[in-house]
Amino acid sequence: MSLKEVLLSFLQIIPDLITLTVQIIGCLLFSFISPLLHLINLFKVKQFPSPKTIVITGASSGIGRSLAIQYADKGKVIAITGRNRDRLNEVAKKIADKGAIVEIGEFDVSNRSEMSRWLLSLDKRSPVDLVIANAGTSEFVLGDEAGTFEDRSYQIVETNVLGVLNTINPLLPIMRQRKHGQIVIVGSMSTYFCHVLAHYVASKCWVHGLATTLRKELVHYGVGVTLLTPGFVQTGMTTSLPSSIKTPMIITADQSAAIFKQGISENRAQVIDNFGTSLIGTIVQRVPLNLKDAYHVIAEYIYPSGEYDIFAKSDPSSSSVPPTTTSAKKNQI
Repeated sequence: MSLKEVLLSFLQIIPDLITLTVQIIGCLLFSFISPLLHLINLFKVKQFPSPKTIVITGASSGIGRSLAIQYADKGKVIAITGRNRDRLNEVAKKIADKGAIVEIGEFDVSNRSEMSRWLLSLDKRSPVDLVIANAGTSEFVLGDEAGTFEDRSYQIVETNVLGVLNTINPLLPIMRQRKHGQIVIVGSMSTYFCHVLAHYVASKCWVHGLATTLRKELVHYGVGVTLLTPGFVQTGMTTSLPSSIKTPMIITADQSAAIFKQGISENRAQVIDNFGTSLIGTIVQRVPLNLKDAYHVIAEYIYPSGEYDIFAKSDPSSSSVPPTTTSAKKNQI
């Protein structure tokens, strides 16, 4: 490539430079008006009483487990779901020891009919005040026994996308009618980076869009929607990552749950459990897509993806209908 061609190629980044400049102006503007927006929130955002009946999916481990135990108290009904019976029973015992009533659903969140029957039956006995769609999985959690890379991609969608719908949709009409209730959806800070695990990150981007838009659509019905955005947390999902992938600023599930519980009580639009990681992610998000390839070259020196091949079991000749039973259910968090 000649010097002239190199110089002319810089014309390609002019739109990106303009976009970055507009972002800077926008950030400065919102910095100035943030106090006003905060005051509007204080008087306009609905505050909910302490929830009595709480549903938490994926409560057998990780953040879901910690939330279930922290919410447990005398007079409360804690309804938990998961696929691991022993771990669910262990969590149920801890909840009962704190004086709460426990309801257990041992099934996969991707089972639409089972989820609907269980939720509607529970709501008839004890109206649901708060539902937390926490169950999720990833490429590494599912592992090679779940099939090829393509098989795992479908299972991630079934759990992380359809599982969320199966958790909140049965209760939406009821909450709208009552003009009361809170919906909480667990996202991920991985959406800020888009560095590894394409289908997991894509599913969490979907969750982010759902929670953000649903909050606006339900505000006039008196229903709150909160997006939880965890960074690296000491859970089964994090331990499933290859050792070569770094997990900076990692916190415990109990620490994460305590931050999330406080944010939910304030009916916040988004709750972040790791401010430091979110600041880095915010900067990374500002990198224009057309410059991301170069950014990744530099980022690999600072934060290497690690020596692994996510496509190792991807075999076009063996592509099949994605399994929807054993593997996905066994490896759901």
